[in-house]
Amino acid sequence: MSYQLIHHGAASGVTGSCHELRLGPAGGGQDSLLIDCGQFQGEDAANPLTIPLARVRAVVLTHAHIDHIGRLPELLSAGLSAPIYCSEATALLVPVMLADALRHSAGQQHATILKNSAIDPLLQRLAHQLRPLPFGQWQRLSLGEPWVPYIRLQPAGHILGSAYLELR
Repeated sequence: MSYQLIHHGAASGVTGSCHELRLGPAGGGQDSLLIDCGQFQGEDAANPLTIPLARVRAVVLTHAHIDHIGRLPELLSAGLSAPIYCSEATALLVPVMLADALRHSAGQQHATILKNSAIDPLLQRLAHQLRPLPFGQWQRLSLGEPWVPYIRLQPAGHILGSAYLELR
């Protein structure tokens, strides 16, 4: 079993953190784990996501800054139904951060993705998909056979709830 790490953001800059861990033979499998899904800032703000949602089996958020979670509304609006794992504190912050960002960006870049009246249903879907995890405990992810990974979140000390990810 092998993997391929594809950077959809924050590869040559500091915003838009979004990394796809593609699993399977020679990294070409049909299952992916998405690590963060952040919004770009500055000149790259209009960078669209090109991740095939059918392959995303889970999302792991490292923390609740918009440059790590800001494109979640785009994924959810496109039909993402995968669980979204994060620390317990991040699970509390993500809906607040996204609600604030979406309401302030009405008429700007999210207006084409999301009308203001759709914010509350989207946040309800998000809450349903969030899977808060305590720090330091291994969590089994069902991403498809034969590879069944485990993740563990460890405190990162960046903001409340921030974590680094361990994978086995």
